[in-house]
Amino acid sequence: MSIITPNPETIKANDTLSEGHSDSNIDDTATELLGLWEFVVESYDIDEARQESIFHCRICFDYGICPGCRNVSGDIHQTKHRSVRDMMCFGRIVYLTFDIRRFRCPQCHKVFTESLDSIAPNQRNTRRFERMVYQECMGQTFQNVAKKLGMNWHTVERMFYQKACEQFQRNAKQFPQILGVDEISNKKGHKQYLLVISDLQRNCVIEVLPNRLRNTLVKWLYTLPAWIREEIKVVSMDLWKPYRMAIAQVLPHAEIVADRYHVTKNLNDVLDKVRRAIQKHLPKEVASKLKGLRWVLLKNQGDLDDAEKQKLQIAYELSPLLRKLHQLKERFRSIFQHITDRKQAERFLQAWVCEVKQFGCDRLLKFVETLERWWDPILNYFNRRITSGAVEGLNNRIKLIKRCAYGYRNVTNFRNRIVAEISGAGPLAVCYHTNAR
Repeated sequence: MSIITPNPETIKANDTLSEGHSDSNIDDTATELLGLWEFVVESYDIDEARQESIFHCRICFDYGICPGCRNVSGDIHQTKHRSVRDMMCFGRIVYLTFDIRRFRCPQCHKVFTESLDSIAPNQRNTRRFERMVYQECMGQTFQNVAKKLGMNWHTVERMFYQKACEQFQRNAKQFPQILGVDEISNKKGHKQYLLVISDLQRNCVIEVLPNRLRNTLVKWLYTLPAWIREEIKVVSMDLWKPYRMAIAQVLPHAEIVADRYHVTKNLNDVLDKVRRAIQKHLPKEVASKLKGLRWVLLKNQGDLDDAEKQKLQIAYELSPLLRKLHQLKERFRSIFQHITDRKQAERFLQAWVCEVKQFGCDRLLKFVETLERWWDPILNYFNRRITSGAVEGLNNRIKLIKRCAYGYRNVTNFRNRIVAEISGAGPLAVCYHTNAR
């Protein structure tokens, strides 16, 4: 259907037809190409200057269905000419023009406007074009999509959040049983955090709260219907006390699991601080031998290559304290790595704690205090071996969204974008929109 001609800016389709083709054949081809069952293409124009294709259509059926009494009416009360935008074709902007009709119902005598499957009421775009805009916005800024499609970015934003809300409603029957609770920094160096709540079974974000305070989490949990709260069986979190208190208050039946990677990270931080203190007080010629030792100590011993194993052996010889701490770290990690029974894990952890207390390292004793405060949530890991690893992956995607937009000044808009792009939340996430930028 492409028409090539050097001259006029606007070209009528029928002006280019060869003598061997009838108007009806061209109309049938254009209708099939358009792919909207409600419309029949009568003619089309191509505006070369504006790179636009205009399809002049008519609605293929001669009746309307009354939305009130569901009666069929063919009594046309009024017509109005409309123009709506459709998906691009061959790099051109496509518009559909047609007459929308208002019918008078013979049963209830009310006047109504006919409804179309392909175009939402009072919208200037087809539904498939809105879906295309929604998909284009995934991973791109509204400005980039607006420039690509020749639209205003406010229009793109409105369409995006509107389709996002429809997406949430389609997932309304899916409710989480395993929650992940973690925070992400919203502004580096300002202690501003967003609380990310996710479904660990479907690996999607449910909600993003403006801070990580206990009351904020409690209020959100109470917004959920009681029967949904009852469905939540497990909550995985890091070692932040307000999260634990909020879950214990609102979901006393839920099993709280301390994420194993956050627990291990705390132990690795202790090992790293001791390593730095030791290196600081060693003579320069000895300290130079330990250069680049940090990741050798923190890395799993089974993953070390030959050069790293040699460097670890040198560290063992230079510092018996580092040797002992590293061996304790590896034994602690192996408990989580290999043991699957809770009671057996508890016995091994108790033995590990006794050894640490006999060893008497102050920094390690502080870690043991944390371990004892979170004893049950840590042991709960061995019941189902649930971790928040998926949450960390979602956090990386959130950071990517933030970088693409060069940051967000409005937390609500940032929240909406996160939930829309990493969704699956169903009724738990209600997408709302403000005009604030």
